[in-house]
Amino acid sequence: TNTSLDARMTSERRHVKLERGEALFRVAHEQRPFEVEARGRLLRAVGTVFSVRVDQDASVLLVIEGAVRVAPVNGGGSVLVTASQRFDMESGARTRASADTIDRALAWREGMLDFDGVSLDIVVAEVERYTGAHFEFADPDLASLSMAAYFRAADLDGFISLLETSYSLLRVRKTEQGYLIERRPDR
Repeated sequence: TNTSLDARMTSERRHVKLERGEALFRVAHEQRPFEVEARGRLLRAVGTVFSVRVDQDASVLLVIEGAVRVAPVNGGGSVLVTASQRFDMESGARTRASADTIDRALAWREGMLDFDGVSLDIVVAEVERYTGAHFEFADPDLASLSMAAYFRAADLDGFISLLETSYSLLRVRKTEQGYLIERRPDR
């Protein structure tokens, strides 16, 4: 998933710096704190399960079990994010995460992508991240089409087929730069 991280374990602490990508942490309860540094935030957990995702545009903490304390790396006030909560590390917003939301967010562990009512540009960005393929939209309005789908993350041909069968108005054409998503000429 194009993840880049640096892990340092010492006798005093367990520290992971997540530069980009996504990681799921199942933290054993012990004396040494477990910390994840991501986008200028320090996430500290003991005996919990949580996921952190850092992308170019956003960084999100999803707590599945237990709790994670979030604070700026350089010090300052902290916030406690508890089980079934999603925390946007850019805005500081906390929202409830339903079981379905958590399952969708963690589908990548099984090599799958799961979307429900997400704009096509977000789906395409995820496919690009997993496959290395590059997509462009011939018409920017196509990027805002809503998509609900569950498919294998690395199956580029399957994704293209899914696009063309789910949206009868779309076709995907191979180009020198990658793939072009466009309206079918007869639509």
